[in-house]
Amino acid sequence: MTILRTATGKEYPCDFMGVAPGLATCFVTLEIDLAEVLVVFQNPEETSELNWIGDDGNVVRTETGYTKFGGFTILDGDCPVRVRMQKP
Repeated sequence: MTILRTATGKEYPCDFMGVAPGLATCFVTLEIDLAEVLVVFQNPEETSELNWIGDDGNVVRTETGYTKFGGFTILDGDCPVRVRMQKP
């Protein structure tokens, strides 16, 4: 499974990372405890750089500057949370 790595090195199983450039919004779908969503993604030091790490251990995508927490959605399936981050 692919991994999301935050700027400080925290890692979470992650199924998807993508951006909506016109909206300055980054979406990640990951396995994370809901309480931890708030602790991690409301902290700009954590989200100043987000790296999506592939199965081979290499960085697939890097996004920077998405430091404003935009909310989350609870999903069904293996990765139950979609987090929305925005550029300030």
